[in-house]
Amino acid sequence: MMSLKYIIGIFAAFVAIGLVACNSSNTKAKTPEEKCAVKGGEWKMLTRGVMGCNMTYNDGQKKCNDGTQCKSNVCLWDTRTTKLSKHCAATTIEVIHAGCTGGKVVKGMQVPLGCP
Repeated sequence: MMSLKYIIGIFAAFVAIGLVACNSSNTKAKTPEEKCAVKGGEWKMLTRGVMGCNMTYNDGQKKCNDGTQCKSNVCLWDTRTTKLSKHCAATTIEVIHAGCTGGKVVKGMQVPLGCP
């Protein structure tokens, strides 16, 4: 006859195995779209047929002289207006297309880039 201690031990082992299995299924790799949503981004077309996670940075448009001053790590050199604008990128799309608008600013200097 099995002792109560033995039965409780077996029950505890099954509970532990169930918890591990339950947690394992929750940590399985998610789709890129799901990972993007968890980070607060929006899955969309980033450039010329490339889908990706477009993040929005709350310091976008803040004046800057270097990417280290921005949450996106990119300070844009924007020449689209008559007045030069050096500001933090507001979205991933702006980061990708920095070369189309004038380039990046690194330590106050313009770094021209190609347009994707």
